[in-house]
Amino acid sequence: MSPVTLPPQLAPLVEWVSGLFRKRLFLLCTVIPTSLAILYFGLIASDVYVSESTFIVHAQEDRPQSPLSLILHGVGLPATDATTEAVRAFILSRDALRVLDQDLHISRAFANHRVDFFGRFARLPWHAGFEYLLLYYRDKVNVTTDGASSIMAITTRAFTADDAYEMNRRLLELTEARVNKLNEKDREDLIRFAASEVTEAQAKEDAATAALARYRAHANVMDPEKQSVLQIELISKL
Repeated sequence: MSPVTLPPQLAPLVEWVSGLFRKRLFLLCTVIPTSLAILYFGLIASDVYVSESTFIVHAQEDRPQSPLSLILHGVGLPATDATTEAVRAFILSRDALRVLDQDLHISRAFANHRVDFFGRFARLPWHAGFEYLLLYYRDKVNVTTDGASSIMAITTRAFTADDAYEMNRRLLELTEARVNKLNEKDREDLIRFAASEVTEAQAKEDAATAALARYRAHANVMDPEKQSVLQIELISKL
């Protein structure tokens, strides 16, 4: 098919429509979104305060490592510590959120009507349940881990400086208690494992002693050392 050629009289109209379309596209994609963002973040959005803390998780040194961890350490790659992952999962868990809400009433702080509508928790009545609060909480709390130095960082965001600080402080307390509990459990497991090893070794020693006693009785060997000395002396004399 041959291309369609427009009459010269329609060229200005086509150019005007094309320019109008480009202007509307520019308005829809650039001017309007930028203006709305400036309006919201400059005049409507509530102030957000951030509190950050860093710490190092000290785990049991004698904890047995998985083969994958040993391989990663062998090639020089940092392996993810189980305690660090457990701490991170706990901070973002339902249990930690329940304690925070019980002690600090963060659901009421996040749902305060002084907070702007788009940043507020439970801005719709059917979004006031605990699962919605959990999603909102995980958006306000961030946990990062530096694999090289094993330093963890907790960042909390709230609409007042006191709320952000108290959330971070309480999470640090809960994290410390959880790490101590994990370490105590590891120590108990190590002690239990060592006790079972001692019991097993004692049983093997008793079995070996009983077997030796049966052999002596069967072979009439009461004192192998002295009897061997007598035999050696006899051989020497001969």
